[in-house]
Amino acid sequence: MIFLWFSHLIHIIKSYIPLQTVYGMEEQIRKLNKEPYKNPQLVKRFTDNPNAASLDLSNRNPKLGDEDMEILADQLKTNRVLTALGLQHNQIGDRGA
Repeated sequence: MIFLWFSHLIHIIKSYIPLQTVYGMEEQIRKLNKEPYKNPQLVKRFTDNPNAASLDLSNRNPKLGDEDMEILADQLKTNRVLTALGLQHNQIGDRGA
């Protein structure tokens, strides 16, 4: 009985809301429920050497990705000393560039 009611409800929702919108809402809900990405080792590289003029993050294992670039951008907002940053040979995509 509950399944039939739920199935009927889904049918009503789909008839009033375009399918693209339903899938978009599902993706947004998944993002809200997801734990925020953290990389304490990357943050530690900044906090260990707050006065360093250069920082080489190339050839990291594991390689840095788009989420790491968000952390890096946050760290650079307050860093007024760093003038050279090495990011070669990582997995940084368009979103993180």
